[in-house]
Amino acid sequence: MKLQLTVKETVQETPRVRLVRLEGPDVAKLNFRPGQWVGVWCADFVGENNKPIRRAFSIASEPNNSFIELCIARGKEFSAYLQDLTAGTKVNIDGPFGNFWLRPAKKYLFIAGGTGIAPFRPMIHQALNAGAEVTLLY
Repeated sequence: MKLQLTVKETVQETPRVRLVRLEGPDVAKLNFRPGQWVGVWCADFVGENNKPIRRAFSIASEPNNSFIELCIARGKEFSAYLQDLTAGTKVNIDGPFGNFWLRPAKKYLFIAGGTGIAPFRPMIHQALNAGAEVTLLY
């Protein structure tokens, strides 16, 4: 599914990481599972061939929210561009993609570093809401 969403806000989480919150009337249609990712591109950020540069980002928010969140580390080019977006900017996404989601269990162990925590955020909420025991090594 392809959607055009709007930057609601960006939140500085650490000196290098920003949480980019996207919203739009069709965000509920995304229908993702915690742990999945989306492709992200902006029409005005193009590469050498004049095609928009597209990158993959894990969804860091829960499926029942009216927005999606992406944890983006300060990098070069497109990551820096996404971090610097202002409220109201249009962002294109497609997806969701991936088979990385929770399987039924009574205990979960999550190991992450940096923005690798992003897919675990909604997965941990899902596990805790199901009454599972959760350990996170970060």
